[in-house]
Amino acid sequence: MDSTKWRLCLCPSHIENEKYIGFFLHRVEDDKGPEKIEIDFILEIVGSDGCVTKERCYIKQEFVKESSCGCGTFALSTTVLQLEKDGFFSQNTLTVRCRMRRCENRSQECVQMCAKTVINVENMSFIWAIEKFSSLKLTKTYLL
Repeated sequence: MDSTKWRLCLCPSHIENEKYIGFFLHRVEDDKGPEKIEIDFILEIVGSDGCVTKERCYIKQEFVKESSCGCGTFALSTTVLQLEKDGFFSQNTLTVRCRMRRCENRSQECVQMCAKTVINVENMSFIWAIEKFSSLKLTKTYLL
């Protein structure tokens, strides 16, 4: 679309409300497109069956370079990650999609682009047997 560059931003725990997943469309600053561009776009989560499970629409949003638009409360984290996990995930992969088009009335070539990002959550735990635990003093610090 007129040499513009775009980025999808998925925030697993959004700053506005940690209980929600945020989802945004961001126009990159270093594109060769016009200063302003008006588009229609739809942000979606696609389920493991290929059907749209969650969507939020924005109509006729004007983007300048280095601007974003989306929703900080796109989907409830517990719904996506726990309650309806099987419906959202296919092979432990969350699929999101952004469909966008120019607002002007002119024919456009349909192009589909795909990108893949892996978000790793690192968990560490260990079990440590502490000898003579009941004899430790509450006011003292011990190195393990």
